[in-house]
Amino acid sequence: MKERKCCDCEEIFERRKSVKKINGDWLCRACYISRRKNRRKETIKEARKLEKPIIRKPKQEPTKAKDFPKIKGSKKTKKDKNYSYITIQEKQNLLRMLMSRGMDFDDAKERIKDLVEEQKRVKECMKERGKTEKQIKVKQMEMIEELWDL
Repeated sequence: MKERKCCDCEEIFERRKSVKKINGDWLCRACYISRRKNRRKETIKEARKLEKPIIRKPKQEPTKAKDFPKIKGSKKTKKDKNYSYITIQEKQNLLRMLMSRGMDFDDAKERIKDLVEEQKRVKECMKERGKTEKQIKVKQMEMIEELWDL
């Protein structure tokens, strides 16, 4: 085997694995590590010289609710509560069912609207009589069942 000589420490090595060829120079592990450390220190120094100085902005004071501008626009309006137990999907299904039985769209829509008004009226009457919420719910559910059975 050919003997290799380290360029920095000039130590002789028989094994090829113990020496590396870098930029035409043969270096042992210890010399290679020390060169890398020195190179790293040099690059860090150069980078610090090239870096721009850090400009620190003054801290902002926290904003208060009074500082925000008032938002102009329309105000929310209260919607009338629907006291019926018919959901949108049930209304759509009921409308399809009534139309398949031969009713016009407008007539079917009017019939559903009348049912909702009837439920509201029944609820008010039962409240006046002093019935409990449970009894009112049962009565409204019976009204819906009668409608589906038509």
